[in-house]
Amino acid sequence: MQFALMLTLSERYKPGTNMARSLRDAVHLVTLAREYGFDGVMSGEHILAHPHQRPAPIPALSYLSAVAEGMHVGTSVLLLPLHPPVQVAEDLAALDAMTNGRAILGVGMGYREEEFGAFGINPKERVGRMYEGLEVIKQLWTQEEMEFNGKYYRVPRVKPTAKTVQRPHPPIWVGAGVDAAVQRVAQHGYTWLVHPPRVGLTEIAAQLAMYRDILKQHGHALPAIQPMRLDAYLAENGDAAWKQAEALFDWHYGVLREWGVESEHKAADAPRSFREMAGDRYVIGTSDDAIRAF
Repeated sequence: MQFALMLTLSERYKPGTNMARSLRDAVHLVTLAREYGFDGVMSGEHILAHPHQRPAPIPALSYLSAVAEGMHVGTSVLLLPLHPPVQVAEDLAALDAMTNGRAILGVGMGYREEEFGAFGINPKERVGRMYEGLEVIKQLWTQEEMEFNGKYYRVPRVKPTAKTVQRPHPPIWVGAGVDAAVQRVAQHGYTWLVHPPRVGLTEIAAQLAMYRDILKQHGHALPAIQPMRLDAYLAENGDAAWKQAEALFDWHYGVLREWGVESEHKAADAPRSFREMAGDRYVIGTSDDAIRAF
């Protein structure tokens, strides 16, 4: 089992905080994570994400790679339908070189109307754009000469030069929550990036079985590793951890409600206590609790 630090910097700082300070703090966090034996550092993406202040993941990770020697460094997740795949291929190849072959490309479709509107993209095209974009990226990384004529993207006949250190290419992880999205990930043969707070570890077990069955049906091998993002909040005292975590999650999911996303713990079952809601979605408590959970 390997552990990576997920940098949710936007959730640690209130609006108006200087981004330079948050990035300096991130250097400290990554340095500590490396010293304590963490295997990787990841960062995600939201754009025009008021009140969050979130640095773009690839530039931020490139900056942090200087203190992440020996660690995997990757996006979790990059909203691929919003980006030209040629640019993503070039940027990730550079990040893979900076990390000496330890970059990871984690992608997702996105869901916020503001983000798609700002880029002039129809959100109904997000599925097609993501999987077509991934195909463009893989061809640019692996082919000596390529040409692509798809529904959304076109690349003239070229000889790509932005090759990655990792061969044939860096790991590609695809985030998905609902069954239909997980099924698509499996049909295309990608590694599924699991995020339990969408449902919970009990439900995830059934989705994992479905994912693996579909991989086999389509002739795809099981992934070498199964990545999972699991949110954790630890303190010296368990009761203190639960109290502090509830305040943090209330703020975080309050932002999601402002974005039009229903909170996982403020949905139809809202009358339940925070402890009942959290269930197996999060790891909250002491370091001993975390050891037992993992």
